[in-house]
Amino acid sequence: MAEGRSRDEWARMSSLLALIANAHRDPKKTRAFKPGDFDPFAKPTRPIKVGVEVLKDVFLHGVVPEQALDTPHGRRPTTLRGGSAERNAASQGQVGNREDES
Repeated sequence: MAEGRSRDEWARMSSLLALIANAHRDPKKTRAFKPGDFDPFAKPTRPIKVGVEVLKDVFLHGVVPEQALDTPHGRRPTTLRGGSAERNAASQGQVGNREDES
């Protein structure tokens, strides 16, 4: 419980510190400060690097990765919702385009 209170107090204090630092900075020389810059409990965020193939799957075929992957560019993720057969069928236009079945 003490750690939660400490985190809460640091979250408030870091917001105030960021506000004061941004009020006194030169916008031409430095970037805007964020509360996370002053919060010792804040975890630094890294951008997730994925290859072009993953982006194609997401935006063209609607196949979403189950979890954020940290793979080098060009490698396909191993855990995707929907198997590769579904992805291949979707890329060839075979899913949902059934002709007259009756």
